[in-house]
Amino acid sequence: MIGMAICLAARPSWALEADAPTDLMPAFWRSFDATRSLPPPDRARRTTDTFFAPHAALYRRAGLLDVNAGRVERWLVELDRIETAVRSVHARWQSGYERHLQRFRSAFADFDGRASPVFLLPSPLPEVRARLVVQLERLRKGG
Repeated sequence: MIGMAICLAARPSWALEADAPTDLMPAFWRSFDATRSLPPPDRARRTTDTFFAPHAALYRRAGLLDVNAGRVERWLVELDRIETAVRSVHARWQSGYERHLQRFRSAFADFDGRASPVFLLPSPLPEVRARLVVQLERLRKGG
């Protein structure tokens, strides 16, 4: 399962004014890389404290309410096994997003991305990842 989520959120008061996606994956990868050598429970707590807690409001707005150290610990074990693939999808995400956005704008000329900001963020919730595998596979294939 791919551990990223694309979140379309109602415009929060703290959203950026830019008509561009907000990619939280670089901040996540910094936390992920910095905690790699820690024992699993410590790694999960540190990742939760340094990444998930500071973005808790965004996760709540996206309906991802149960991000806790126990869930993060189990997820990091999963993510370690597929890290290379997830980093690869993330590296290609922006160009795929831009192609989809161009097609969307050609169909909906009055679309304002500032009114519906897009966030790319890691998701340790299995029910979200299961739905996103299909979406990310389509994006990977350019469809």
